[in-house]
Formats: sequence, C-alpha cells, structure tokens
Amino acid sequence: MTVEEDNKPSRGDYEEKWAHVKRKHLIISTKDYIVVIDEDENIDWETSPEYDEIFPSDKEIQAKILNDAALLETFPCTGIDNKKILHYKRLIGEGIARSLGGQYDGARAMLEAADKYIKLRSEEISRLWYLSYCLKYVFIIDIFAVMIWLIRDFINDTFGNGFALLFVACAFGATGALLSVIGRSGNLHFDCAAGEKLHELEAFSRILAGLISGCIVSLAVKSEMIFAPFAKHESFNLIILIAAFAGGTGERLVGSIISKFEEPAQKTTQVKTHPNKAEEIT
Repeated sequence: MTVEEDNKPSRGDYEEKWAHVKRKHLIISTKDYIVVIDEDENIDWETSPEYDEIFPSDKEIQAKILNDAALLETFPCTGIDNKKILHYKRLIGEGIARSLGGQYDGARAMLEAADKYIKLRSEEISRLWYLSYCLKYVFIIDIFAVMIWLIRDFINDTFGNGFALLFVACAFGATGALLSVIGRSGNLHFDCAAGEKLHELEAFSRILAGLISGCIVSLAVKSEMIFAPFAKHESFNLIILIAAFAGGTGERLVGSIISKFEEPAQKTTQVKTHPNKAEEIT
C-alpha cells in the first residue's frame, strides 16, 4: 500500500464493511449496524458481531420496537403510489435505526409518525375511491335521465303517463344522495385496506339508496299522500323533483358497508432468537 493510499480518508458510510448488504435505499450505516430498504423494497438491517456482544442495552424494549416496526411494514398499501410507500418505509427504517442506536424514545416517535402518515394516505385513497365511484354512478344515471326526458312523449305513450317524470325523479334522488355523500366526505374514516371493490359497492349502495328514496318520495307526492295542497299548483312537477332530491339525502340512514368491514386478524409477531433481527413468525 502506498503512502497516499494509506492516508486516503475512509468513506463515512462504511461502504466496504457493508458492501454485501444489497439495498435500493440506504437509511443509515455505522460501524456497528446498517439499515436499508432492499431491492424488493423491504426494510432490512444487519449488526456487527461486536455490536451483538454489548447491545442492546434493553433487549425487551428493542424487541418490542422491532416487532412494532414489522407490523407497520405489513400495512396494506393498496392504491398508494410508490413514492409515498418509500417515504413510509423510510420512516419505519429510521425508527429501527434509532432503536439499534439505543434511542428508544426517538424510535417510538418515528414509528408513531409512520403509523400516522400511512393512515392519512390510506384515508385519502379511500375517500378518492368512494367519491369517484359515487360521481361515476350519478353521472351515468343523470345522463340516462336526460335521454329519457328528451323522448318523454314516446316513453309516456309506451309505458304510461308520468313514467318519464318518475325516472327523472329517481335521478334527482340519486343526485341528492351524492350531495349528502359530498357533505359528509370530510368525516369519512374508511380504510383502503377494505379494497377498491368494497368501496365501489359502498358507493353504489349509497346512490341506489338515494335513487329508491327519491322514487318513493316522488310517488308519495304524486299520489298526494304528502304535499297534497300543492297538487293543483302549476309547478307541481318541479315540486315532485325537489321532494325527490330531498328524499335522496336519506341515504345517510343506510348503514355503511365499509365501516362494518372487519380486517382479518393480524399475524402474531414474535421475536426469534436471532442475534441481529426480530422477524415475523406465524
């Protein structure tokens, strides 16, 4: 070795020592341990033999933190884009790194931040799915209603007088349901772990409930069971549509499918007697 090579400063990330650890993203590397996001986008870490002889200072606390990190990593991230998932896993990795460094309070804070972050992203995706499908179904119903109204003379002659108005009233009920859903969207606490299909079913059930409510209310008004004093009013058809719209907001009385969705039992996480890692076993 030449003098220049001998005096050359070593890299601060201990690249040579941890060169065997495959990674996509390096979180931290020290002379005692390394934490990375590997090529499969899973969090991985390794410790040195010297570290294993003297650390951790409290095995039970560290094991609990590593278990919590493992559980967080299994959170279903369906629909969340890769950049946000990577950010989420970096937060978990930072928590593991602090745990390996004996900074247990800091580790817990990072894991709590990761948990809060992924739940917020999950609610965003859930709300996006739910409102998108509600808008989709109402749009289809309203377009169909416009088509029915444009050929209302033919529809009434074929199916009976007032049928076209009844269908339009149903569309008003569906639109009323949409308004109700949008008004409550800020209070939704759904979870994208329920899956996109269940969100679509929930949206469909809400809009269908509004459509049926609008239909029932319009029939009640038409038969003069309610609002009888307005039966002879020149704008009686408009009154029927307004009543149907108001009736559609009754969709909120229908129980939520997603809110009753029960997540499968979480896998039991235990710590193996491994010198470097806490791993999941079922």
